[in-house]
This record gives sequence, structure tokens and C-alpha cells, in this order.
Amino acid sequence: MKKISLVLAAFAISIAAMAQFYVYKNGSIVYRIDEGVADSVSFTTPSVFTGSGMESGHEYVDLGLSDGTLWATCNVGASKPEEAGHFFAWGETSPKASFTWSNYKFGTEDNITKYTTTCSYSSWSSIGEYLEDEDNAAITYWGGKWTMPTNSQFEDLITECYWVWTTDYNGSNKSGYIIYKAKNESDKGKMITSGGTSYTIADAHIFLPAAGIYVNDELLGVGEYGTIWSDGQYCGNTNKALHLGFGPDYIYHDITERYKSSNVRPVINK
Repeated sequence: MKKISLVLAAFAISIAAMAQFYVYKNGSIVYRIDEGVADSVSFTTPSVFTGSGMESGHEYVDLGLSDGTLWATCNVGASKPEEAGHFFAWGETSPKASFTWSNYKFGTEDNITKYTTTCSYSSWSSIGEYLEDEDNAAITYWGGKWTMPTNSQFEDLITECYWVWTTDYNGSNKSGYIIYKAKNESDKGKMITSGGTSYTIADAHIFLPAAGIYVNDELLGVGEYGTIWSDGQYCGNTNKALHLGFGPDYIYHDITERYKSSNVRPVINK
């Protein structure tokens, strides 16, 4: 049962003498039990999925993806799934709170100094170069087998998992997507933005918080949207790289300017 308005350990109360029993959330009745329907009501705190294993001191989850990718439970710089962690420009390994072309490590909009491979024709997802280890924030911070995800790994995450938007992940009051390991084929690629679901946080999942983005030095959109960097430079325009973006009613993987802010969610390649 979801935590409603009180933190309740597992216990039961008798309702034999009550005509009606009401359950409230934020001052509104969300459930009513009439006299004679039940002898008691039990309140339990749900178990929370705690991951599939550890690598270099960080937890990962096996979401059953076809390529075997294992996803971290937290962003780089976070200690809990619901925390934003650090914000990075693409290819930078030092977090910051101001993002402009003037303070980007690898040049300016018209003069990129590293990762400059171009192609004569490209789709939006064509890769010029991948980040070297020294410019990969997942490797820099976590080491071991961790790295930043590729665009194809974003595609698998979108099409092979079951996405549920929440405004209160595990009682944290944080918004974002709970990305579940799909229980059956028909659930793969589904996006649930409102209403109920048979999945619970006891099921295998990761959580991507809607951490917002920095526009210059102002953090905007917290609780409304979030982004995650890939490790791929876009060859159609060397000042852009690929990322994952999401909000209450959309999920996409696309290109954006390299100087902009995004979080980093590490993966382990199989």
C-alpha cells in the first residue's frame, strides 16, 4: 500500500465497531470501507527494490534488456535515486552551475576544439566520435566497468522497458520516471503518465529524477523535465551531442548543444 498521510509500521486496527472507515490523502477521501466489509485494516510499508548487484561501490539494476546493459540506480554525484547529482556539459568531468559557450571546455559554438568528426550526410542520431575515457564523467567518478550510455542504449531503455511518471517517488516528493523491467512483451515501450499500474517499487526498476536543466546559471524545470548525456558526438554538427530527455508526457533521445547541462547516469556494458 502506498504511504498516504502518516508513516505507519505494519499493524492492524479493528473496525468492527466502526460504521465506516475512511482513508485520506491531502485532506481528501481516497478510499472508504463500509461496516461489515472487513474485520480489520492492515497498514504496511512496501518493500523497495534494492538493485541487482554492485560494481565499484555503486548499485546497478538488470532491466532485462536485450543487449544486457546494466543501469546504475543513481546519477553521478547522487547518493539516492531521487537526487539530481551533478550537472555537466558534454565531455566535461567537473560539475558546475553555470553553462554557456564562453565557459565550455572544448571551444565555442563556431570553433570546437575536440571531437570534431563530421559526415556529409547524417540522420539526427549519427555519431562522429565517442568520448575518450578522460572526458567520460562516469569513468572519472565511478571507475570500474562504469561508462556513459550510448544512444542505442537509450533506444533500448525506451522501447524495452515500462515507464511510469510519478510526482512522489518512494515518499521523496520527487518527480520523474520509474523505469521498470517489463513483466511481459505487451508492456515494453509503454509510457504511463497518469492512473494506476500493477507495478510497484518492489519490482525491478530505476528512477530518473526530473532534475531540470541550467539555463546559464539558473536551474529551471525541476520536477518538470530532465536530461541525461550520452557519450556520442553528433557528426552532423560538431557543436552538438546526443542526450535523453523526458517529461510528464514525453520521452525522447535527440541532439543538443554540447555546452548545455545534463545529468549523467552510468551503465555497465555486457
